Amino acid sequence: MDQIKVILPNGTACLNLQKILIKKQTITILPNIIPLSNIKVTGKETFRISPENLNPITSLEEKIILTDIIYNYPKSKFNVIQSLQFSPIIAKLFYELIYNDLSIEDINNRIYFNNSEHWKSIYELLQFSYQEWKHRIQQLKKQDKANYQINMLKAEVEKLKSFTILDSTEHNTKNNYNLIVAGIIFIMKQNK
Repeated sequence: MDQIKVILPNGTACLNLQKILIKKQTITILPNIIPLSNIKVTGKETFRISPENLNPITSLEEKIILTDIIYNYPKSKFNVIQSLQFSPIIAKLFYELIYNDLSIEDINNRIYFNNSEHWKSIYELLQFSYQEWKHRIQQLKKQDKANYQINMLKAEVEKLKSFTILDSTEHNTKNNYNLIVAGIIFIMKQNK
């Protein structure tokens, strides 16, 4: 069972699956259940990935960069404190965009705001911030958190090509947990 690896989007999902496995299946030896953020590349895989992909930006670096970008935006009306408070919100938005394979333009294309001036100014700030944020991360020879996690997951999948992989990244509902439990039981029976 310890040879089975289940990768879930976050720690809460991992804990929920562990509880279900222990409670419903009375499994005493759990599979290796890890959140996506804990995937690390080790061994030979390290040499197959470019150095930039192994070096994610830290939360502090990202906050400083975004605060500076927001504060120095030419049309900015934000002071340093407001920029500092706004930066984690923008960081989360950028993470979600990248992780869900969306561009900053998708926000403007998918949301209809009657072409209000207020929305236009927000969108311009987001567009400027996004481009500048990407540029500064590249200058640091680092990678944003979403792409880092995506690359680590790809490396992990590449490493595990001979194993069965269950994907529950869309929605962590009770049905998905049941599917994972059923998959784990199926894999256990095949490995006997």
